[in-house]
Amino acid sequence: MAILGKERLEVWEEAYESILILQDIFSEESLDRTHAALLVVYRDYIEQLFEAVDRGKKIIYGNFAVPGTLMRGFDTDDVFWLQLEALSVIQGLVGQPAVWNARYVDTAEAAGMASDICSVDRIALGGYLEKVLPPPDAGFYMTTPCDSQTCLVNSMVAETDAPTIVVDMPYSARREDVEYVRRQYDEVIEFLQENTGIDYDNDRLLSACEKYNRMVELIFDWVQLRRNAPAPQPCETLSLMAAVVTVFSGHDNGINYATETLAELKEMIDRGDRAVDGDEIRAIWYGDPMWSDINFYNWLESECKVTVPMDMFGYFNAGSLIDTSSRRSMLEGIAYNAMRNFPMTRQLLGSMEDYLSDYRTLCLDYSADFGVVPGHLGCTHGWGAVGMIREESERLGIPLLVFEFDMLDPRITGRDDLEVIFQNFVDDIVKPRKFGY
Repeated sequence: MAILGKERLEVWEEAYESILILQDIFSEESLDRTHAALLVVYRDYIEQLFEAVDRGKKIIYGNFAVPGTLMRGFDTDDVFWLQLEALSVIQGLVGQPAVWNARYVDTAEAAGMASDICSVDRIALGGYLEKVLPPPDAGFYMTTPCDSQTCLVNSMVAETDAPTIVVDMPYSARREDVEYVRRQYDEVIEFLQENTGIDYDNDRLLSACEKYNRMVELIFDWVQLRRNAPAPQPCETLSLMAAVVTVFSGHDNGINYATETLAELKEMIDRGDRAVDGDEIRAIWYGDPMWSDINFYNWLESECKVTVPMDMFGYFNAGSLIDTSSRRSMLEGIAYNAMRNFPMTRQLLGSMEDYLSDYRTLCLDYSADFGVVPGHLGCTHGWGAVGMIREESERLGIPLLVFEFDMLDPRITGRDDLEVIFQNFVDDIVKPRKFGY
């Protein structure tokens, strides 16, 4: 395929070339199925973006919480759904976050966005202002999972001339709340049809919901098998799951990635693989992932002997599969999952008891030796809950590590500083409690 768009979008071109290089590397390491699958889905996403630019497809902007399953009802031959945060995550995982992500953070702040807004949202706005994102034909946003996302939505509405619709997400997920969101989804579909001239296909929606259900079933099996001790699969895999599900729910790529990740885990269990040599220490990472330096997780396991069997971004629940019997039931299922089966939204949209309950469950089910609350700079809701998580940790009888960092901007807390923070905490607090010395 002739990829013409990449010459017009330098940052995407660089990420694309990095993926090609990494694919050559991992093609020779057949046991690393997760990384190979990740590169396939992100390469495909960038190629779809290039094709959309080159063919003049209608481009619809959406923020982090917009369900990909809902958007699959539009024909991808005519429409490309651009998830605004995808660029920052791809750069964090395969590109140069210290170059590109930091640049777009600075651009957004220079334009007036506050420095305490989440870097994901500052990067999205900065990327738009620097014209590395193709202009939208329409916008569809949701007021979740956090205040920073709402700030990004407000900024995109103000900066773009595109017709825009915003879904209001209620505080809880009662029956009437799900119905409230479902009605808004009907309005979104009608709005986007009117403003793009592209029809919405209920058969495509049905296919997407079936694919979503299959993907979630696979992920749920993976979530359960991650309880194995000692942990067989490296912990960096956890943070990657949400990065894929965000964009590829209801898509073959989502199923393929979940299939490969689960298959890899099963193979590791059968072989008796261990993520940590010797006595392992198990931690629950309860907050934003280290996407600014994904290799930090490898250091954590090799040098600190700490593995993370489960984190907030990998924890999905298969108890909320979508009822595919009618269009109404499908939209209701998508609405419920957007409210209660998506990382961050699940824990932080409603009562704080949901947040505490998931933390308690993960610590107990995954035999945690300590908890970690990574204090992402823009995560105001997370910082507000630290005191309650600390109290819950005391009730569970495990220590809690809290530190400040930025999930996508490596300038906030450097890798060397993070290594010192973790090593000191593990040596001085965790090991004496676990091993008695």
